Amino acid sequence: MSEDDLEFFLNETSKVLTVIRHTSTEDSIEISLEEKVISDEVFNHLLDIASGRGYTAFTAGVENAEIFFVRARKSHLSHLKPGYVSFLLTVGSIVFAGYSYVSSYYSQGSLAVDLGLATAYFTVPMLFFMGFREFGRFLASVHFGRKYDLPIMIPNPILLGFGGSISTQETPFRNGREMLVLGGIPIILGYVASFLLVSLGTVISIPYHASASVVTPEYLRIGNPFLFSPVLDTVVPANGVFSPIEFAGWAGVIISALNTLPIGNLDGGLIWRPIVGNKLRSYQLLVTIALVLVGLFLTFFIVIPVAVLVTGYQSPEPLNSRSILPAGARAIFVVIVLAAVLTLIPVQTHQYLDSMKVSAVSSSSISIMGIDSSSTFQIMVNNTGNHSFVPSFAVSPTVPFSVASAGAALSPGHFFVYNVTLFTGNLGIPGTHQYRITAYSGVVQSSVNVSIQYVRSSPNLSINNTFGEYSVYTQQGEKIPVVLANHGSTLQRASIYLFSTNQMSFSLTINTTIYENTTLAENGFLQLNQLTLDPGASIVLQFALYSSFQHVTLAFITPGYEAVILNVYHP
Repeated sequence: MSEDDLEFFLNETSKVLTVIRHTSTEDSIEISLEEKVISDEVFNHLLDIASGRGYTAFTAGVENAEIFFVRARKSHLSHLKPGYVSFLLTVGSIVFAGYSYVSSYYSQGSLAVDLGLATAYFTVPMLFFMGFREFGRFLASVHFGRKYDLPIMIPNPILLGFGGSISTQETPFRNGREMLVLGGIPIILGYVASFLLVSLGTVISIPYHASASVVTPEYLRIGNPFLFSPVLDTVVPANGVFSPIEFAGWAGVIISALNTLPIGNLDGGLIWRPIVGNKLRSYQLLVTIALVLVGLFLTFFIVIPVAVLVTGYQSPEPLNSRSILPAGARAIFVVIVLAAVLTLIPVQTHQYLDSMKVSAVSSSSISIMGIDSSSTFQIMVNNTGNHSFVPSFAVSPTVPFSVASAGAALSPGHFFVYNVTLFTGNLGIPGTHQYRITAYSGVVQSSVNVSIQYVRSSPNLSINNTFGEYSVYTQQGEKIPVVLANHGSTLQRASIYLFSTNQMSFSLTINTTIYENTTLAENGFLQLNQLTLDPGASIVLQFALYSSFQHVTLAFITPGYEAVILNVYHP
């Protein structure tokens, strides 16, 4: 250091602080001070005049303060843009995570449809969450007169899409207040954005309920953050599977909580360093290793400690480590830590394993082969637990389906009937097809078996001179004349089947065979005797329904699964 620079720094420091002694080298000067505390105003003044001569300043010391003036070196980070590269990778990660969730949630769309839904209901909300956080960081940078640097975004395609951000500030932090505000504001705004998304997800109508057997296994294993659960119990069913927008909000809460961890250049590392000081260094590696171990069981955790280890697990120090944080900055820290404690700890709020019962109002149906073939089953879901929920559904073997219901949460002690429609146009093979319909609520599930008589339209049999399906509207107790005719050249054998959406009483007269006041079983299905029709012959039947009904099907099915069907509707 030149004599001129040495004299300059000693004189300027002596004007505002008490100099005890100094030592110098070719590029630096170390000045020991009597004061233990250096205010931000004094340090910033010295830093500014040092910058004007091509130097930078920082403090050290244990009992008394020491201030160093060191010749500044040009940073090479300005030639690198890791923030932009990581942002693009993170957007791709969010798209992948959103597609994985949405394609499971809706379960019926094409690739283009699922990508569109994922973009609208997950990618855009997650980008809003990220942008809301970074807008706060940008405003804080402007407030402190700093250049805003886009942080390194952590891609996390395993579950959340986004894992948080790592600071890449070219300009060192002047003091602890800058560190705490620039690290704390994004965390606070992240929580705000998350709860806005959860609220929005409860208002916007989503076309379907979740229909995958397990939409996100790790999400269901983790449960809800402690503070999140009471909100869901009040606003959203706590045990249901989140809609994609609500899931984005849940992910935002988890991301915000994880980013409060006191390691590396995470936002948490920035806010803890001014509070704890050098003591933070002693256990940051332990916290990182602990996260790695947790990540072995909850795989989406592993991304953050790996990113921290790559970029450095030690948090940066402010240039002025000898200042005292103002009360407002400490208040920000307290709020963030309290929010982290209430959101980082997961609480299993799912119901007990016997808290949901599922049954089929009608467990059998008939479907004529064709493009628009479908069968609808009324599935009753009974909430026997103590939490409200919205069930999701799955069908095995896999077949396209939809669910229609009131859409509201199912309260404890109540039941809803859900119309689950299976689209069977592509089954291809006539016969009896068995399916298992499962309702899910968190980790709780209950199933019921149903069957579909998948038939061809008979080219030989007709009802009232109509092939395929004949429909009639009638009142309760009114007799319906049915003429079953064989138009073929061979003998036709057909079994008689009745399908109904509810248990009911009926009468059916076939020549001398009379079924009088016969009752369908609780599953709304009954198989009667087989009848035989000679070529060109016909039979007159009398059919009447004595219970309230909406739709009853009388089917005549041959051994080769060819059928003619009578649909009876209540007007």
